[in-house]
Amino acid sequence: MTPDDLRLVPVDRETWRDAYALRPGPEQERFVAPNAYSLLEAVYADPAVGYAPFLAYAGGTAVGFTMHVADRGDGHPWILRFMIGAEHQGRGYGARMLRAHLAVLDAAFPGRPVRLSVVPGNDVAARLYRRFGFVDTGQVDAGELVFERPAGPVGNGA
Repeated sequence: MTPDDLRLVPVDRETWRDAYALRPGPEQERFVAPNAYSLLEAVYADPAVGYAPFLAYAGGTAVGFTMHVADRGDGHPWILRFMIGAEHQGRGYGARMLRAHLAVLDAAFPGRPVRLSVVPGNDVAARLYRRFGFVDTGQVDAGELVFERPAGPVGNGA
């Protein structure tokens, strides 16, 4: 499997177990909520927020999980979760999944900047997001650094 094989699909009744089974590396657990929590949040939290969980598949294998909300009350779509399973890291899936997710957001929310937050110390994630045009806003949300990508087409992340 190569990163070019990657496709993003909504989590549903057929695929939720794949999302549940994905885990980050032990040293990364402090950087991202467990996928089980994210799935519960998507089902039981305020539906007006518009939770949208996705799995990234390479071939028939789930390699990553990502989730956004339409608006957390500030007028911006937010990527709330973003993780590549420990056994699939280092193969370019993170960049490919982020590119695919940003394309979904740009189509659904044209002309709107995208936000996400980064746990301080998660330098690998911060570097990836910066490659795609995200900048640190200087804001802090629940102890996490808020990054924003201005509205516009998805960069190639090179």
